[in-house]
This record gives sequence, C-alpha cells and structure tokens, in this order.
Amino acid sequence: MEELTVQLHSFFNSSTSYRVRIALALKGIAYETLPVNIRTGEHRAANYVASVNPSALVPTLMDRDPCSRPK
Repeated sequence: MEELTVQLHSFFNSSTSYRVRIALALKGIAYETLPVNIRTGEHRAANYVASVNPSALVPTLMDRDPCSRPK
C-alpha cells in the first residue's frame, strides 16, 4: 500500500474543509484526514499551532513529499 503524503487537518462540519475535500476529489488526489474539533478549540492548542498551522486555522493541507515542494 502506498503511503499517503497529503494530509488534510479538517473539521467534518466545516464548509471550507468540505470545499477542500471536493477539490481533492476532483483532482484525484489521495489524502489522509486528520480530524480537528474546532468546537472544543483543538485548532488553538499549542501543539497544533506549533506543528501544523501557526495561524490556528482549519482546514490545513500539508504535503509531506519533499519532491513536490518548489526549490
């Protein structure tokens, strides 16, 4: 099984997360969903802000493939 390099940090009921999921599906990009509960403030937690998104926003799309990043 191929390891997924794209991660989507999202909340299931977020309209912006929904639009990102639609775009990924239309492009045929496989991704891993990492749920973030914005109702309990997970997106404002220190570890989320430090390691995922310093702006503390959801959704966040991360590509872990170093070959796909611009040089």
